[in-house]
This record gives sequence, C-alpha cells and structure tokens, in this order.
Amino acid sequence: MSLQDQMNKGLVKTSGGLTRAQTYFLQAYLRRPLGPNAELWPAPGVMRKWLRSAPFRRAMTSVREVQRMQAEMHLTAASVAAARAMQDLVGGAVSDPTVLEAQSKHVTALTNILRLTHVWQRFATQHAMRKEQMEAKRDEQARPRVVDPYRDADPEVLSILDGRPVRS
Repeated sequence: MSLQDQMNKGLVKTSGGLTRAQTYFLQAYLRRPLGPNAELWPAPGVMRKWLRSAPFRRAMTSVREVQRMQAEMHLTAASVAAARAMQDLVGGAVSDPTVLEAQSKHVTALTNILRLTHVWQRFATQHAMRKEQMEAKRDEQARPRVVDPYRDADPEVLSILDGRPVRS
C-alpha cells in the first residue's frame, strides 16, 4: 500500500501541532497534485492564523518544495524533448517536406520552452544561493558572541577606572 493510500485512509499519523482541518487541507495535495479545490481552501483570516503555526508553515514549505521539484523535472523533460526536436529539424534528420512544414510550426513553442527552462534554472540557482546565505546568516546570529565592553574604550578612561597609570 502506497503512502498516498495510507494517508487517504488515515493510517498515517501526521506530525504534531497540526489541527484536523490543517491535516485535511494538506492531504488534499496528495489527492490533487494541482492543489485543493476552491471549497477546501480556508478563509483568508483562517489561513493567516494557520500560517502563524510553525508546524503548518513547515508542512506548506515542504509541499511547495515538492511541487517546485516536480515542475522542474517536467520542465527539464520538456526542454530535452524540445532540444531533440529542434536538433532533428536543424540537423536535417527529417527530410520529408510535409513533416518539416509541421515541425517548423512548433519551433516557436520549442524555443519558448528552452527559454523558460533557462530562466527557471537561473532563478532556481539564485534562489538556492539566497536560501543558503539566509541560513548561514541565521546560524551566525544564533551563535553566542563574546563581547568585550572595553575593546573600543579610551585607554585614559580605562586607567582611571582600573587605578593604573596610562601607558602611551
């Protein structure tokens, strides 16, 4: 039995911190990869409340990442097919004029798929880099720092406070 079947039958327990309504909403993504029907979406105020919950935000982030990966894989497969079709068209692998005429009508669509793939990859890479930078910044901020309150203090003031003579 697949995980999707188990989730649909309620055999798999969801992670803690989610309400029954949130779980049902998230499970709708298993039943419909394009997302829940309009009637399953909560009201904006309810969604805003749900998004304040860390477990729900993590679950939604996970769903978004999975959908992003699926879209990337579909787009990659489409771009490979488009590149192959364009190579056949340009390379002369097809010599029948009627087939050439039919394929030449698709060149614009194939070119658009290749452009979309290029833009997707460029921005996906930038998104990944920004995400890594944000995680590194968060880790740096979480690390405790030793602060020396006297580091930038005037030596003359420090000598007065310590009762020692000023060194020049």
